[in-house]
Amino acid sequence: MPTALTSIYGDFVARAGTMPMPGGCLEVARLGFTDCLGVMVAGSQEDVVRRLRQHVVEQGARPRSRLAGTMERGSPVQAALLNSTAAHALDSLRPLTTTAELQRVHAAVRTHVQYQPD
Repeated sequence: MPTALTSIYGDFVARAGTMPMPGGCLEVARLGFTDCLGVMVAGSQEDVVRRLRQHVVEQGARPRSRLAGTMERGSPVQAALLNSTAAHALDSLRPLTTTAELQRVHAAVRTHVQYQPD
């Protein structure tokens, strides 16, 4: 039976601490993580996210997870929906349009470690 993709990713992440990292790998990861948080906070003020946040708050749930850009909390599922929407809310304002831009993004995120399941 094939292994679920989530299980493969989880195993990779769990073992990543013992794998040698190529030069520059941590810097690219930090940049990507920081960029994601930045666009998530900026996107949290967009109209689509404000409307979704209102819906999430009206639904009510056990407030365990932070809703981006606010002091409010929702369920983990609600926070994942809202925060991922916030992280992509600005995507359409300036899409990557040139081949050079797409190549730079691709080069920055491609993995340099080959995963070999046991």
